[in-house]
Amino acid sequence: MLSDYVINNLYKLHSKRPSSIEELNLPVLAVKLSYITPPTNSISFASINSKEITFNSITEENPFHVVPVTNICGIEYIRNIIAIITYRSIILINSNTGAFKFHIKHPEFSFIERIKLFLRIDA
Repeated sequence: MLSDYVINNLYKLHSKRPSSIEELNLPVLAVKLSYITPPTNSISFASINSKEITFNSITEENPFHVVPVTNICGIEYIRNIIAIITYRSIILINSNTGAFKFHIKHPEFSFIERIKLFLRIDA
């Protein structure tokens, strides 16, 4: 869907949460998500309120089924992809098919931490 370069830039652009929920522009996201037809027979693709976004086409066991609005750092629209950026993950939604992709940011270790991990001997 998106290259690693674009995904890394999304993390850099949205490294901090916005100061208010209004900056996320959730009504525009709601309109864009309303055009996506759900792949299953669910009522709607997603429901948005002031506290959370619920994706009805994802099972409830999935950790991305409900995303608290307070965890969202930014929302970007790239071509036919909607990207919802949190601090450690990005939810990518294809606006044509409704397909989901998830990118989870791996923790970055400092040079010293990498040496310590390398030298650790498990008995």
